[in-house]
Amino acid sequence: MNILEKVSHKAINQFEHDFMREVLLSERRRVVILASVLTGLLIGGLLLNFFFGDNLRIVVKERYWAVIVLALGAIYEFQIRHLFGYFIKLERQPPAIARYGNALFETSLPSFLIGVFATFIDPVQALVNPLSNLYFLFIILATLRLDFGLCLFTGGVGVEQT
Repeated sequence: MNILEKVSHKAINQFEHDFMREVLLSERRRVVILASVLTGLLIGGLLLNFFFGDNLRIVVKERYWAVIVLALGAIYEFQIRHLFGYFIKLERQPPAIARYGNALFETSLPSFLIGVFATFIDPVQALVNPLSNLYFLFIILATLRLDFGLCLFTGGVGVEQT
């Protein structure tokens, strides 16, 4: 192996290492955005319930299911953020199956929320609920994954569930 091949091989390895780090940083940024949105929806739902709870058509006990699902989703996203930070420190890529499982869970969250609402209110009202727009956010933020296969999978899961 001559000196040019050694330098070329080292440059390729450095590029792959830097790209892996940028993918993890981008994933962590994406998860922070999702966690912030879910936390905002949670706080907005609690404020809506506090100020206009008597005027909402959903029984009080049933409104808390949506709060619980949003809270669990936000907690999950903050935990995933911590996990990506751990992989950044280790300078390793998470297993591909874990990334696909995370994409499946995240993209299924709006479907689960719509399903929860559909059990308590008219199913048509649950479908036109603003929460159904979360699909677009999850699919758009999938571009921050910097992996075409994972983006395609996220879009496929989102389209299949709508």
